[in-house]
Amino acid sequence: MLVKDFKIALVQSVRTLFIFCVCSRKLMFIDQIENQGAWKEYMYLYRMLFVCIITTVFIGCSSSPPINRSAKFIRNSTRLLNKGVAKYNKGCFSSALKDFKKAHERYTAADDLPGAANSLNSIANTYFRLEDNKSALAVFDETIELYENLDFTTQEIKARTNKAAVLISNGQFNEAEDILKQIIESPYTQGKNVKLLVLKTQALLAIARKDFDQAEVLLRQALKRAQLQKTEPAIMSAIHYVMAGMLMDTNRAEKAPPHLTKALELDRSAEAYFDMARDLQRLGKCHVLMKEDKLAVFYYKRSAKIFALLQDGPRTKEVVQQMELCATRAEAPIKTTLFWASQWLQGNTEASICR
Repeated sequence: MLVKDFKIALVQSVRTLFIFCVCSRKLMFIDQIENQGAWKEYMYLYRMLFVCIITTVFIGCSSSPPINRSAKFIRNSTRLLNKGVAKYNKGCFSSALKDFKKAHERYTAADDLPGAANSLNSIANTYFRLEDNKSALAVFDETIELYENLDFTTQEIKARTNKAAVLISNGQFNEAEDILKQIIESPYTQGKNVKLLVLKTQALLAIARKDFDQAEVLLRQALKRAQLQKTEPAIMSAIHYVMAGMLMDTNRAEKAPPHLTKALELDRSAEAYFDMARDLQRLGKCHVLMKEDKLAVFYYKRSAKIFALLQDGPRTKEVVQQMELCATRAEAPIKTTLFWASQWLQGNTEASICR
């Protein structure tokens, strides 16, 4: 459309310029006979008109049609949502929550129901990561209601599965089991990543109930299924992380490191800093169980630094306490790690990871 408009404007301008040239030259010829001084005046007018025509052509053709305000408003909302997702994936949950809330407010104002539902889902997941389970459950309920009305069945199942994970964390095992039973009966649960998410959550419920045999069956089923299809790194990493925890809980810590190493590899490739720190912390705990305190300190150091860079004070403190106990037994130096962790928790960083 822009090229077509340019051609039309250019043809019209050239035609106008040609007519002006012919007329002006005739007038100048007459004036040369009657008044030799008119030549300069006509040349000046000729140049000015030429500049005006060319300027009009390029300004007119470079201008875009007016942008629909509603479309622009929604694009800005989507930009905020994507910005929050990028922060969430890194582990900057508090900062991500602000962007998700802003996006949700804008989607709500525009009555954009899919946008409102997706932003609510992100808010609920973030509350869960921040261990605010009460808020997470409330927001998941609203998210599920919106997805139901929109007929977004796959998204609804994922939201219900994540709600079940929150209930498990709360110790509400029967409620979580009821949700998972309903989900399993749906044909939409057979989607590759959805099925893996459900299997992982079922395994979490089994572990919470100390049914480790059932948990292992579910996790191995998930791993086998994941090897046969392309799987989201976050889901694959979570399955390995849960498997490692189950092995550690059943006195098989020596079998856990390969799973944690794989989880760490996946999270590192996705720049999921928070999950990397969790993987490293669990690796540290694993080596404590294996009576390898010096190696445990090595992993705890890395975990504490990442949590500190993410401004996660409680988790940094938890890892530091674990590290100090191991360092005492192993007589390992940790002063430099403590210095950096303290500095970064105070905000003295140059990386600005969560901005």
